[in-house]
Amino acid sequence: GLSVPGDLSVIGFDDFQIASRVWPPLTTIRAPTREIGRLAADRLLGVTEGDKRDPEWRLPSLVVRDSTAAPGKQEP
Repeated sequence: GLSVPGDLSVIGFDDFQIASRVWPPLTTIRAPTREIGRLAADRLLGVTEGDKRDPEWRLPSLVVRDSTAAPGKQEP
């Protein structure tokens, strides 16, 4: 008997393609996992070779869709 996002907000992780196609569209965290892995490997190899530079990291981002509502906001 609960409604999303009226009574309950739902959030997922990794922003799979289906997240935008379900009802209501799912708010997710988009994490560039391949890029994070590549940067981590580059960093590890750089450290072993004496490279002290910090890589430019891309942080996860929030993709807001209809499965979440602001605190106190009621669904129409």
